[in-house]
Amino acid sequence: MKNKFLLAALVLFFFGKIGAFAQSTSNKGTDFWVAYAGHIDGLVSRMTLFLSSDVNTTYRVTSGGNVIASGNIIANVVTPVFINPNQYDVYISTSDVKELNKGINVTSAEPISLYCVISNNARTGSTLVLPTSTLEQEYYVFSQQNENNNAAAFSEFTIVGVKDNTTIDITPTQTSRSGARAANTPFQITLNKGDVYQYQAVNDLTGTSIKATTGCTPIAVFSGTTWSAYCEAGSSRTPNGGDNLFQQLFPVTAWGKNFVSAPFYNTLNGNTDIVKIIVSEDNTTVTVNGSTTSANGTALANPYRKGSVITFYTTSPNVIKATSPIAVAQYQTSQTCNLANAANSGQGGSYLGDPEMTILNPIEQTLKNITVYSRLNSVAGVNTNISKYFLNIIIKTVDISGFTLDGAAITSQFKPIADGEYSYAVVDVTNSSDQHRLIASGGFVAIAYGYGQVESYAYLAGTDLKNLKSNIQVFPSGSTIASTNFCLGTNFDFVLKLP
Repeated sequence: MKNKFLLAALVLFFFGKIGAFAQSTSNKGTDFWVAYAGHIDGLVSRMTLFLSSDVNTTYRVTSGGNVIASGNIIANVVTPVFINPNQYDVYISTSDVKELNKGINVTSAEPISLYCVISNNARTGSTLVLPTSTLEQEYYVFSQQNENNNAAAFSEFTIVGVKDNTTIDITPTQTSRSGARAANTPFQITLNKGDVYQYQAVNDLTGTSIKATTGCTPIAVFSGTTWSAYCEAGSSRTPNGGDNLFQQLFPVTAWGKNFVSAPFYNTLNGNTDIVKIIVSEDNTTVTVNGSTTSANGTALANPYRKGSVITFYTTSPNVIKATSPIAVAQYQTSQTCNLANAANSGQGGSYLGDPEMTILNPIEQTLKNITVYSRLNSVAGVNTNISKYFLNIIIKTVDISGFTLDGAAITSQFKPIADGEYSYAVVDVTNSSDQHRLIASGGFVAIAYGYGQVESYAYLAGTDLKNLKSNIQVFPSGSTIASTNFCLGTNFDFVLKLP
């Protein structure tokens, strides 16, 4: 009788907690940390933050105790915040140096969505920014090898401390820019709240391991390049145009086992995309479009060890599955790599754009209702050549009929993928509104992106970032990311996923 009473009490307790978390949209929050990562143009570049909310609210942007901006956000109207690195000491130009109090903190009274763009002179990198409550301890870096002779082009990752005395273990896959840190040799750093550490290398840092080891202390991690130009392997073209790459990384706890990639607009018109996969656990089997031996002609070497990086090339949709959690990033190549542009067109051609990196949502992390800001050049002061705007949408085929974009059905624009379980749409929103509302009862994945003369941007429209490892999950109080490690004295909440 006692056990039955205890079970009933636990079920009631867990069920009550389920209601608190069920409607979580984890890219919305009231506290964010972001880093002004290295850009090829240094202090000439500019950072723009785009803040949006479903309700009227107030916001504040600070760094090192200094107020950069504050004010009001009007519901469903994007609020831009421009950060001049010559006015505020937040730009990270260094490698392997601890920069004190240079992290940028964005807070709001009510939940907001935050997007960040670092740009100058047709060199634009962008990311969806994740709330502090969704951050965790362990990350792996995505970056890319520059294939153009440019001495100022580096692969990089940038870490922001969000709590004092955070010790971080780092194992880089490449020797540091200065040569002081050797490839594949672990080292430690310690950051306080607001401190920033950046590591740069000449070669691709993809697969670098980063883990906070001080109890349960989370960190924010961004990665990409200061600038890079590249084509897919085997291309007959020379990558003359380049962009900086800039994305916030998902913690390993939010990685999934199922991904669907869809071709971007330029991929349907002459480009070939690069896809990279990072494996989180030993003895992981990865399949691409149902095959365990080949990913569109690139050999798979299953099973894979923890930290392995898989790279393949694609012009079509892909269904990617794994027996353990993985992370997937999709790369667009330089404008001069596009076979639909004339080989001797220099940096011209019918299909504009340049390199971009987008870290993909696992299918397990879909959202049902998103408002995303898309049109970068609608805000005066944003230095961009972007002139064409698109949305990529991935959804289960059975849910297409219930999907709406800005209140309208777009059923005819979806195309089936592989066995038909999923479909995708590439939607031209160039002549549409600045922000877009996407709704589907069954959930979906979406990417906002755009192209200009030797320039592009792309970021996830939103993400859920649930911990996917357990039916019984434990959350640090106030967080929407479950954890498996807790410090003595930590407050936490339980969630039981019931059938």
